[in-house]
Amino acid sequence: MTASATCSVVQPPFSIDLAQPYSASLPVPIRHARMLPSQIRDAEMVRSAWLAFRIWLMKPPRGDPAVFRWHTRCQSLAGLRHVQKLSVIFAPVLQRLACIATSQVWNWTAVIKPWSHLGYDYRGRVIDYGNFQYKTVITAWAWLNVDIENAMLLLSTAWPTCAPRYADSLDALNHQGDLVEVCLSLCRGDDVFDLLSLHDTDTWRSSYADLCSLCNAVDHLYCYMREGKAAKRDPRTVLPSCPMDPMVRRYIGNNSNLMADLLLDIVNSEYAAIFN
Repeated sequence: MTASATCSVVQPPFSIDLAQPYSASLPVPIRHARMLPSQIRDAEMVRSAWLAFRIWLMKPPRGDPAVFRWHTRCQSLAGLRHVQKLSVIFAPVLQRLACIATSQVWNWTAVIKPWSHLGYDYRGRVIDYGNFQYKTVITAWAWLNVDIENAMLLLSTAWPTCAPRYADSLDALNHQGDLVEVCLSLCRGDDVFDLLSLHDTDTWRSSYADLCSLCNAVDHLYCYMREGKAAKRDPRTVLPSCPMDPMVRRYIGNNSNLMADLLLDIVNSEYAAIFN
């Protein structure tokens, strides 16, 4: 199969000013002139979660025994700092995939799913972080990079659950999770390069460690929010949960779109420097 078809990317009915400072906790998102009651509730929940994390990420005084735990906490979330850079690097990949998949009417299960099975982290063993975590990643990318949002909108013309910020249905988690796994697969092999007619292979191969680091950090963020006891893929590591209202914990921890908002609040805050 060759990627000879060309198409134009569907433009969304809104624009994003990347020069404007982001805050998911304030009237969400800037694209909406008015907020629905559910959006107000979502924004307040994200704000409550962010305030809890803001306190939790404050560095203890010198000599405090909690400093070691604070360093461990920061290291586990350090991969979040890659989210902006990777949204730029993988935008052409997702645009190309969207154009070819929709123009050639690909069968998702037959063509895209096998690629996603090759996309994983490897740390002495195969690690699949899970579709919830992957959907959180691509939701954050779509907010940061309008090209990725356009690609998802184009894919949604054939697969509606690929639309940005689609609710966490089983199909939405599978489809959007597959897109991030395809990016991981791209970093590991040549098949995706050939099918998408991509040539600058070094760019994506060199991004494999950063993408794995981002997914690992999102997995830790999920554990701090929802499970609160141990990193999902390493049960030997005990991690204290971030103290917050249990209702906020359940509300955010069960919604990948709001997890993406929380992620962006963290990396765009004054605490981003501690991850470097």
